[in-house]
Amino acid sequence: MGLRRHDASFSAAVILFGVFVRTEKRHKEPLLDLHLLQDRSRLGGLAVMALIVGVHFAVLFILVQYLQRILGYTPLVAGLAYMPLTATVFAISQFVPRLIRRFGMRVLLVTGSVLVAVSLLGFVLLGEHSAYFPGVLIPLCMPWASLSSSRQGPWRSCTACPTRMPALRRGCCRWTSRSAARWESR
Repeated sequence: MGLRRHDASFSAAVILFGVFVRTEKRHKEPLLDLHLLQDRSRLGGLAVMALIVGVHFAVLFILVQYLQRILGYTPLVAGLAYMPLTATVFAISQFVPRLIRRFGMRVLLVTGSVLVAVSLLGFVLLGEHSAYFPGVLIPLCMPWASLSSSRQGPWRSCTACPTRMPALRRGCCRWTSRSAARWESR
């Protein structure tokens, strides 16, 4: 019964995505200009961002189950167990623009990807007798520290304006590029 429900949900999502693409192609002023996706570096950057963020949100969902069901945390304590994650994201994101200027995006992307892989390995090694520290806390903070850096490279390739784009379509693209440049100038 549950599998059928998932199949129906996935089928509905595919159909709705097709309707969205068809509508966006036909509309004079679409929400998502599909011409922006013709640039391979932008499309690749969006795919990397979607994959990394998707994996991490799935891990966060499963980690709540682990904290409550295996380690026996109450919902409040499980929520508080995520507080170091917030502090890590806040602290690291302050330094990422300077790190990009110093080391370049490629180095940060590779480093971030390796840290993501190591943190996922840390989660795989969790068992029913693992302690919060170091078993949960270190893998919890490590991917988010790397996420702050690994999202910057794909973000830059996603916001770069294609030079061959008609002037009418470059407005939003130019705005996101300026926003990204302001972020990096910090």
